Amino acid sequence: MQMMSTRHEEIANTIEGFNASNVPIVALDQYGYHASGMADNFGLYYFVPQLAKYFNLSVDMATTLFLISLLALGTSIAICCFFFIFNNWISRIAASFGLLLLAQISYNCSDVYIAYFFGVSTTVPLFLLLKHRLPKSKYLFLGILAFSGIMIGYSNIIRKYSGTTALIFLVLWMMFNLNLKKKTLVLYIGLLFVFSLIPFFHGKNLEKNRNAFLEQNQPSGHYQPRPFPTWHLFYIGLGYFENDYGLYHKDECAAEKVKSINPEVAYLSEEYNQILRGEYFLLLKSAPWFILKTYLMKLLILCWKFLKYTNLGLIGYFYVRPSWRELLPFLAAASFAALPGIVAEPQKLYVLGMVSLSAIFGVYMIGLSLEKIPRVSELSYGKFSPLNRLKIYFFPK
Repeated sequence: MQMMSTRHEEIANTIEGFNASNVPIVALDQYGYHASGMADNFGLYYFVPQLAKYFNLSVDMATTLFLISLLALGTSIAICCFFFIFNNWISRIAASFGLLLLAQISYNCSDVYIAYFFGVSTTVPLFLLLKHRLPKSKYLFLGILAFSGIMIGYSNIIRKYSGTTALIFLVLWMMFNLNLKKKTLVLYIGLLFVFSLIPFFHGKNLEKNRNAFLEQNQPSGHYQPRPFPTWHLFYIGLGYFENDYGLYHKDECAAEKVKSINPEVAYLSEEYNQILRGEYFLLLKSAPWFILKTYLMKLLILCWKFLKYTNLGLIGYFYVRPSWRELLPFLAAASFAALPGIVAEPQKLYVLGMVSLSAIFGVYMIGLSLEKIPRVSELSYGKFSPLNRLKIYFFPK
């Protein structure tokens, strides 16, 4: 699968470091050991070297296996959930077709951005299922909460905030659509947060061990990865459209600006980000309309993308006419997932979480529409097949 060249190189260095030190998220290059990850979250640099070492795979093979596994797990869970949600095979086939198209879109985005798809597809369909068919066992409900929380947490350590989109959806969905008592709702939301923190503390333990190793073996080295380039993205994001301020949407735009102010500042360092933060607010004071216009134009592009990937689900929406309680979690989570597109650029790969939500919403609306059409709803044949018996047992109406 396609991968950014610098990210591919860093994965290769991390595999070298892991083989030499047997300590995760430690990279090794010509200058010695250093912390893996560049300005990324370290999830990719933890899982891929594990696969490479224990299955004796090349960098490309291990990376592809990891990303394909994310795609396969997310797609499989989503398809299975919609099988249980819908009653007739036409709805199920339509849902499966739509989800496979979404998987193809995510595959084309490739790289670490697949985490956006993974965080949404492994959790959101499960909670749609809970609305239609509450499980017979409370333990199954708790299992779904545990699984969802862990998927959210690990999504976040693969790509920053990629699981948070799903977390927003799940909390709102439980609040408005599952008819839970207040005490039960608070308990379940609390448990969801607790389970989502398990990967966080796992990551903190990995960082602690990595830093202890580096302190002992590379005392003059660089322990921490570079901070996430928040203000770098904000600054170059203003150059997405042609403008009169000399801004353009390339990393070189921000790097040249910082160099003109202080040539000694390291690229993507904390000081680098602080300089760009100052420049951003200077521009905000001097040209607020330019910034507002830029963000509004990006917002329009993102609204079009939401409608585009909802697709035929828009027709289904007007046929089904779901309540605001069902619509609000999708809109709130999609709005959060769209933020990288507003800040940086409204490319599909940066807003894959929003794309995934809009596609799942579309699939959901199409399926519900088909269920409402009398002749189609009569086609729920195979009611007593083994799969439907399983459905009725675990998820009774």
